[in-house]
Amino acid sequence: MRIILVEDNPQVRELLRTQLPVQYPGSEVVGEAEGIADGRVLLTQTPADLWLLDIELRDGNVFTLLDRLDPALVERTALIFLTAFNTAEYILEALRKSAVEYLSKPIDFDALRIALEKAQARLSQRDLPRQIADLRRLLQAGSAPAVPPPLEKIPVRAIGGIIHYLNLPDILYFKGEGGITHVCLVSSERPIKAGNTLKVFERQLQPEHAFFRLSKNYLVNLQHVTSLNAAEGYVCLTDGNKLLGSRDGIKALGNRFREMYGSDLA
Repeated sequence: MRIILVEDNPQVRELLRTQLPVQYPGSEVVGEAEGIADGRVLLTQTPADLWLLDIELRDGNVFTLLDRLDPALVERTALIFLTAFNTAEYILEALRKSAVEYLSKPIDFDALRIALEKAQARLSQRDLPRQIADLRRLLQAGSAPAVPPPLEKIPVRAIGGIIHYLNLPDILYFKGEGGITHVCLVSSERPIKAGNTLKVFERQLQPEHAFFRLSKNYLVNLQHVTSLNAAEGYVCLTDGNKLLGSRDGIKALGNRFREMYGSDLA
């Protein structure tokens, strides 16, 4: 994730520059500005996924800067605001700008990490409305493409920065361990280690994708579940693995299978 910092305090910029890759492995600070004038040039000319913006700058208010930019540029960029002034006016304006998060100073790095995860989830889904609109136009015009649609994929940023675009049917399950998620695949015994929490992937996957939160640690692809042992609290997968679920997770999965198939999976 490419990040631009607009912050007039050099100590805060240095702190963020060093902490962002720690809190979100694979993130990269691609530019820094300390005010309205240099910020406008930087935000306009440097491609980035996320802008991390201090509200009160030495030469003005960052909302003034955003109002001078192309609205389409602002709309397609994730915004996180930082401020020492928690006023209702600032919070309302941040909401108007569709901010991912509004963080108070001094910075709570747990809150920052969660905000970065939310930003990545939003970025991963930002093209969905356009894609749906394009499909609707094609269907209404009677000119839907004759070729089969591409397989659904999900972007997974591995620790180290490599982004894997994985076909959903190829994923067996996600295993969360704190701020790390292991993405386990049909075709590989070695999982991909991603620098995101399990919650980030759960938010990206829609109900129709047939992934199910089995427990605090597991998000399983129902296409690869071969049996459910409600008494002992686990499911078996097509690769022979057994995943333990929570009591509530196993119960909810049994109900899900009854809805889907009319009975529990045998």
